[in-house]
Amino acid sequence: TGPQAFRDYYGALRAAVPQAALLAPAVLALAARAPAAPMLLVDEQRLLHRSLHVLAAARHTPGFRPLVDLLTRPYAGLVLMLGPSWPAEAPGLLLGLFDGDPAPLFALASNAEASGPARMAAMLVLARLVWEERASRASLLDLLDRMDRTDPAPLDSPVWLGFQNAIRLP
Repeated sequence: TGPQAFRDYYGALRAAVPQAALLAPAVLALAARAPAAPMLLVDEQRLLHRSLHVLAAARHTPGFRPLVDLLTRPYAGLVLMLGPSWPAEAPGLLLGLFDGDPAPLFALASNAEASGPARMAAMLVLARLVWEERASRASLLDLLDRMDRTDPAPLDSPVWLGFQNAIRLP
């Protein structure tokens, strides 16, 4: 506990980044299995949560699509698999793992079955990618227009916070 424990934890994560390619097969297999699993064992949850951060820091892009698939799970399932802080961590993980194809993010952002925080994360990342000219501005504007006209999410859903943040950039 305390500051030393945080230094040790983050030091271990930093030390793992150069080994991301060795860690990736086990983590990606777990991430691929996770969307269909009712829940993970505690050790599996820790491995998935911590290792996704390592893969994102290493820019190990094969982790992008498994993470997007995982984010389609219901909110409570994501808390069990990624921990309670996953909504704040998801945009950074998605950016770090981004494989160059924004289509899965557009699909997640427009998926009314996905949780509001997952859709918000996708919207925030799409806005950033448009700003960096790595995603189509026209496609994001089309998504925002469709959402404004037809999205069934309640107005207090986090997806609308993502919407509001996204419309500020394009």
